[in-house]
Amino acid sequence: MSIGFSTTTRKIDSPNGPDYEKSHYFRYNLAPRAGIFVINNLVTGIDLLASVYENTEYINNQFSFAAGPFARYYFPVKKVRPFVEASTALGVMKYQFDMDEDITVIKTNIFIISAGAGAAFIVSDRVTLDLLAGYSSYREKQKENNPNNYRTITGTLGMRFGISVYLGKNKAKA
Repeated sequence: MSIGFSTTTRKIDSPNGPDYEKSHYFRYNLAPRAGIFVINNLVTGIDLLASVYENTEYINNQFSFAAGPFARYYFPVKKVRPFVEASTALGVMKYQFDMDEDITVIKTNIFIISAGAGAAFIVSDRVTLDLLAGYSSYREKQKENNPNNYRTITGTLGMRFGISVYLGKNKAKA
């Protein structure tokens, strides 16, 4: 789970000089996952992604939900377990704008695909601290009233930190 505060500044060059627009927002994310070892060192499962976004200027709220499969392969090492991972998800996003007291609701489809490599640092037989570096592509396309096929595509190189708890028989073998 993550909670954050951000400031975004958009700059527009106009004949009268640069124009600036600042916005402040909070974002709350929850991304649980559950998986099962299908063979030694290979876990597959499902990611659930939920996000709430609150903008103090224009977007009153935004809610998104996506779900999809993931696969992670652990390399057999004793102290730290290196791994590679890939995932994809499909979902929906709903924006609610309140501009000039006119409320507009926009619904979009979202598609996420990501891959990366990392390491699972062993805390106990059942718990690891995971660090992953990777790439993620996030695509968003408005469902209705979109005659020009407008869409947003965001590519991100980033880091992710998490905690894994292993229930049942752990098949990540060293």
